[in-house]
This record gives sequence, C-alpha cells and structure tokens, in this order.
Amino acid sequence: MAVKSITMFAALYKKQMRETLPEIVVVASVTVLIGLFVYFKLGSLLSAVAVAMVMVLGLASFLPLISSLRLGQEWNNNTIYLMMSLPVGGGMILGSRLTALLTQYILGTLIVGIVGMLLAFGMFPDDFGYYLKLSLPYWDEAFLLYLLTVMILAYFISISFFSQIIGKLVSRFSGLVTLVTFIGTLWLSGEAMSLLWGQVSIGPPDISTQLLAVSVGQITLVAAVIMTLAVLIYDRRVEL
Repeated sequence: MAVKSITMFAALYKKQMRETLPEIVVVASVTVLIGLFVYFKLGSLLSAVAVAMVMVLGLASFLPLISSLRLGQEWNNNTIYLMMSLPVGGGMILGSRLTALLTQYILGTLIVGIVGMLLAFGMFPDDFGYYLKLSLPYWDEAFLLYLLTVMILAYFISISFFSQIIGKLVSRFSGLVTLVTFIGTLWLSGEAMSLLWGQVSIGPPDISTQLLAVSVGQITLVAAVIMTLAVLIYDRRVEL
C-alpha cells in the first residue's frame, strides 16, 4: 500500500513538474542572458552583479506563487474532476503540487546562485576566494535564511490553495471570495504567528541563529495547518 501511494505521488509530482518546466526554463534563460550582459558590459562593477542576481531571484520567487493559481484553472478546464476521480486524496493532489512548486523555486534559486558565483569568480578572481573564506562562519545562518525563504513560499502557496478551494465552494463571486479569503487568512495567520512569538524566549549566544530557527519552525507550523485545512475541505466539501 505504501509503495502504491509513493508511486501515485511520484506520478502526480512528475505531472506538476512538467507544468512548471516552462517557468524553470524562463528563469534559467533570463539568468544566463543577464549574466552575459553584466559580464561583457559591466565587468568592472561588483554592485551590478548583486543587483542583477537579486532581480532574477525575485523572478524565481514570484513565478511559483503565480503558478499556484493554476489550481483554480483546473475547475475552468474541468481537469479537476479527472484528478478527483483518481484513487487519491487531496493530500496527494495538493501535496504533489506544493512539492513541485517548491522544487521550481529551489531549482531557480540554485541556477541564479551558480550563475552569480561564476560571474563573481570570472569578474573578480583575486577577491573571490578571500570573500568566500570570510563567509564560511556564516553558512549556518545562510542555510537557515534560505530555508526560511522556502517555507515563506510554502506558506503563501498554502494560503493560495486554501483560498482557491474556498472560492470554488460558491457559485457566484468566486474570484472575490478567493481574494477575501486570501487576505483574511493572511491576516489571521499573521496574528497567530505574533502570538507564537510572544511565547518564545531567545538569548545569547547565537541569537541570530535562534531567531532564524524559530522563524522557520513557526512559519512551517502555520503553513502546515493551512495546508491541512485546504486538504480537509478539498476532500469533504469539493464534489464531482
């Protein structure tokens, strides 16, 4: 049974990854083109490398959130009913979609990171090793910060899924209901995280590491709760 579930999840995940492939190609293409422009036209400006990579990172972060809106389009294309006829629950359907979107983000940011490092090395080979050694003590914080960005994206995608499912429960003003639900869920979850922060005690040493770790834990918990609600409503209220 477990093997069958894993196989089904893998099949759903592959389907979602095929849908996200164009966005991944866009991020990779834009990153390479901007990198080439910076290298050949602005080769003496370190700030140009940083600004260019930040811009592409914004694109890599924004596209998965936009792609999450495809869930609502499933109803418009009537493909949602085909998905619901499969012997799988909402956990697998929404979970595979969430996993694919996070994979899209991770691949996009990795591409940007690799191109950025190659640019920095190619443009400033003498300084690259020096600054790389200086950054080594902060890699733990850097990893936690990156993990936090992944979970923030998962949080917004979970709210997106939840809002779209709620919107599809009504026959009229579905878009408005989706928007109101998104804003309301964002506000309520923000209040919940504020309350959770009030229960946290952080002190030296490694205050920054503790702050990042707590932030990752809290936003992961809230995202999991919202995703669970989305799955429950999908399974119990959305009908063929």
